[in-house]
Amino acid sequence: MPVPDVTVVVAVHDAMPYLAACLDSLVGQSLEPGRLEVVVVDDGSTDGGEVLLDEYAARHPGVFRVVHQPDPGGPAGPADRGVDLARGRYVLFLGADDRLGEEALERLVAAADAWGSDLVLPDQPFTLEACLRAVRLSVLADYDHYVLVLREDRGNVTGRASVLDRLRGITALQQVAAELADPGEELDAIRVRSFAWDVPRLLQAGFLLLDDGLQRRVCAEVGRMIECFGARAVYDRLPVTARLRLELAAAVRPEALRDQIRYEAAHGDPPVVAVGRRRYAGYPAFRDARLGLPDGLFLLGEEPLPVDVPPLNLAQQLWRGVVPEHLRRGLRRHPVWRRLANSVNGGRG
Repeated sequence: MPVPDVTVVVAVHDAMPYLAACLDSLVGQSLEPGRLEVVVVDDGSTDGGEVLLDEYAARHPGVFRVVHQPDPGGPAGPADRGVDLARGRYVLFLGADDRLGEEALERLVAAADAWGSDLVLPDQPFTLEACLRAVRLSVLADYDHYVLVLREDRGNVTGRASVLDRLRGITALQQVAAELADPGEELDAIRVRSFAWDVPRLLQAGFLLLDDGLQRRVCAEVGRMIECFGARAVYDRLPVTARLRLELAAAVRPEALRDQIRYEAAHGDPPVVAVGRRRYAGYPAFRDARLGLPDGLFLLGEEPLPVDVPPLNLAQQLWRGVVPEHLRRGLRRHPVWRRLANSVNGGRG
């Protein structure tokens, strides 16, 4: 059996009605027969999608391979199963509620072959390792290859993962970075991505819905990540809201973190507190003795030191009009005037 050029792995869980458009976009690809393989792993769908998948597999033999399995509770299991079954030279992961442009796969395969690129688009830790290990990375941006769909319920397979699953995924990403990224700007940029965005967004409104025990587990896990991966080294590149939530979590103060989340939701940006030349975000937690958080967490910026300006000499005063006009009229008749004027006017008189 010939090896296909590309395997598209699709993890599915209750993705109707978007699933049909996703599958149609794969059927409509411009790749010749035999060059495309689609591996679909259905993890416990109950919305009719499981039936639709079998129908597509029956109508398009040799293209679709469908596997049904119990819901593992997150996207990683189905994706891993799909990779195990993939036979293509290249692998692309497609969300069950997204779709591809008609020429997407043909263009991507052609570009990868022409440029000698290592082109793989899977889960984040795998993607990062592929990027850091690849001899050549190429970006093909002349076509709408991948169309992302915002579902009406604003959900997707990644969003269904539990907060602890998502923290484990971020931990895996940071572990790959620690092992493979060059120390300095490359490693710091990956740290900033996780600790400015990925982790803080788990400490927003959704955090309030967790029970107290799970909140404490989340806080403890965030604290371990901060210590293990040197997050504080890039705090100066994080927004105040991000580093404040991170530190409240690291201190395992879920009650204070809940207060912070509620304050941000109700008030938005806090007032600015000026202390000398420094400006701080005036959240209620600022200088709260019970929390003992350092001022640096709230620092927005610092006014530059004033620059000492030397006083104007006589020539500058004359030229700039500081000397009253009636005195300047008298001085213009004096021989020294032209010399003074030339000295501050580049010899133009």
